Amino acid sequence: MPAFRSHSTDTVDVAWDAGEMRTRVREGEKREYYAKIFAWYDPDLDEGNKGTYKFIHHMVETNGDPGAANVKACQSAIGVLNGARGGTKIPDADRQGVWDHVAKHLRDAGLEPAELNESAALELAAVSQVDLRLPEMMKQVRAEAWAILPTALQAMLARPIAQHVATDALLAVTRPGPKAGRVARVPVLGPISRRESFWSMFFGGTSVEGLIKTLREVEADSSISTVLLDIDSPGGTVSGIPELAGEVRRLAGRKHVVALANSLTASAAYWLASQADEIVAAPEALVGSVGVFAVHEDWSKVWEQAGLKLTYITAGKYKVEGNFDEPLSDEARAHIQGIVDDAYSLFVSDVAKGRGVSAETVRADYGEGRVLTAKDAKAVGMVDRVAGLEETIRRLTGIKSKADAPALAQGDNTASDGSRGLLENQRRRLEIAERFLFWQPDRAAQASDKEMKR
Repeated sequence: MPAFRSHSTDTVDVAWDAGEMRTRVREGEKREYYAKIFAWYDPDLDEGNKGTYKFIHHMVETNGDPGAANVKACQSAIGVLNGARGGTKIPDADRQGVWDHVAKHLRDAGLEPAELNESAALELAAVSQVDLRLPEMMKQVRAEAWAILPTALQAMLARPIAQHVATDALLAVTRPGPKAGRVARVPVLGPISRRESFWSMFFGGTSVEGLIKTLREVEADSSISTVLLDIDSPGGTVSGIPELAGEVRRLAGRKHVVALANSLTASAAYWLASQADEIVAAPEALVGSVGVFAVHEDWSKVWEQAGLKLTYITAGKYKVEGNFDEPLSDEARAHIQGIVDDAYSLFVSDVAKGRGVSAETVRADYGEGRVLTAKDAKAVGMVDRVAGLEETIRRLTGIKSKADAPALAQGDNTASDGSRGLLENQRRRLEIAERFLFWQPDRAAQASDKEMKR
């Protein structure tokens, strides 16, 4: 088993920043070195490559030397083993070994570790295997104009589990010196929707209402002089985005606002980013997807094959126009196209205003609906510079040395109880989905048989 053997060591219970600790880990070392920092390794990969190792849970000194085991990191590791934050891709046979390793540290700290849920991997797999031909879910998709990567929307529908949930609404790092001010980091993660809803319960992400609230809190805090929008989002619905873009633009009139594409800033997410004073793209970032679309599904053949005929009884000439139980008429298509065109005009106008270019430039040079690499986005003026998160924070805070940079306060990532809650929520989601949302032909046939017998 490629889980490192448990060992005794000092423990600390302090704020945990996994990203920062990993950057301090040295490359090119022997496996014995990494065994003092991580809990698992891939035996098929190079032992000197730190990407070979997972479940980092030890503090790491700025010179790369291993330190004490971090209690919060160990608790978080068990949470991931039990399905938190999307679970883990390590082999099921290795989960026990990883749990034994981090549980030993927790016991050394006088804490009782959460139990390993042996069925977590199976339950997570079951979530992704539900039949997703969804009349009800598609109604929600059809009800909106979308400013999102089409492939991202397809992925959401294929696996209704929250991939990103922006629970850490506001993180801040202090700018030192006599002209002190604070740089507030505001995460914008995952799909963007207008408000928390049944939709966001499945897919997670960022709500427009929540983000507006956070931005106004930042605006009201006189100690904050710079705002960093840390964005990793495929975009979302058009609904609420013009208002949110206006909030970002208004905030930029009072504080210095920097948007960081870290690493996907597409469609509605770029709409927001374009209103900042400055856009920075991580070297691997994808930026753009300036466009809008709507979806119509024609289910008439499905109902025909099932022997069903649906009849709408309506008042109002266009009341059921565009329903998905019959083919889309030319007139309905033209009406939906008009809605999409209006939303696109709003999108282009805001981007042009935010970037200080003409609408024609946005339409012609900003990818025409495609995402661009960081390098190409900079070449056409969609972003201002290419740099990662740490480099950007050091620049904004005026810190010249990485070793001198204060760690961002990441909050408490404890998952000892949260992992069980996550699995319970997933069970409930599946139960609700199977009962009310997901179209399953065998169950529909059984229901039809029952109706026939009545």
